[in-house]
This record gives sequence, C-alpha cells and structure tokens, in this order.
Amino acid sequence: MRYVRTYPDEVPELARRLPEIETPVLIIAGGRDRVVPAANAEFLSARLPHSRLVVIDAGHFVWEEAAGEYASTIADWVAGHRQAAAQRRESTRGLDGPNQGLEARL
Repeated sequence: MRYVRTYPDEVPELARRLPEIETPVLIIAGGRDRVVPAANAEFLSARLPHSRLVVIDAGHFVWEEAAGEYASTIADWVAGHRQAAAQRRESTRGLDGPNQGLEARL
C-alpha cells in the first residue's frame, strides 16, 4: 500500500518514460478510492500522450461498485477507437501501390 500512495514521488524513471508510450490508454479511477489515490491516475494521465482519464464516483472496486458506468466507459472508448481505425483505413485506400500508406494503417 505504501508504494501505491507514494507512486508519483518514487517512480522518476516511469515519469520519464511514460511520454514515449504511443499506445492509447484508458485510465479509470474511483473518485472515492481509499487504496489508490486519484493523484496516481492524474499522474499517469498527465504523462501518457494518448490517454483518457475517467473518474467514476466509486471506491477501489469501481467495476463492482459502478458496474454499468464502468462497462459503458470501456465500451464507448473501444467503439471510438474502432471508428477512428476504420476512418484511417478508409482514408488510405486508393493510394498508389500495395504498400503505400502502410505506416498510417499501423
């Protein structure tokens, strides 16, 4: 538990490396979580370039205490990323050659 509470102070290497992560990240935190402070989620969100932070009115077990909101948050996030990926694929069609635009699709 002590590690969790001092997370932003004791993990300087993580703080330096988080901005390098290009993968989209959904961060869900319980606003009334007494185990993992919301500051930890805010720490991650501030440093991950492609993140979204959602704070739900719940304690540590967000997925149990606010199951509907938790599930819809994840479903909406996944749907948004699927839609964005489909739009990227559509925008790269018709380019010259089979490998043109490959980087955009990855």
